[in-house]
Amino acid sequence: MEWFIWLVFGSIIGGLIVSFVNYLNKIGVQLIWFEWLLFGLGTLLIVFGVETLVHSLAEFQPQAGWMGLLFMSVPAIIMFVVIGRSVKARMSN
Repeated sequence: MEWFIWLVFGSIIGGLIVSFVNYLNKIGVQLIWFEWLLFGLGTLLIVFGVETLVHSLAEFQPQAGWMGLLFMSVPAIIMFVVIGRSVKARMSN
């Protein structure tokens, strides 16, 4: 039954990525290669952090899970901020 939860989670992540790409196309923004790389790495870090949290909570180690989510998510958020600032700088020129 655990596979179903990850199937739903993966479907949600995939839907969010498709919606994000459609939004970028709608407003006319083209990401360059390193922005796509940062976006992919940030997404993987978020997914890995959530996976760490879920499995640590299942093993009754809540502090390890929350710390894992924190340490995985902060670099991902930094990557997303770098992408946003790069796109905003290009759009203003």
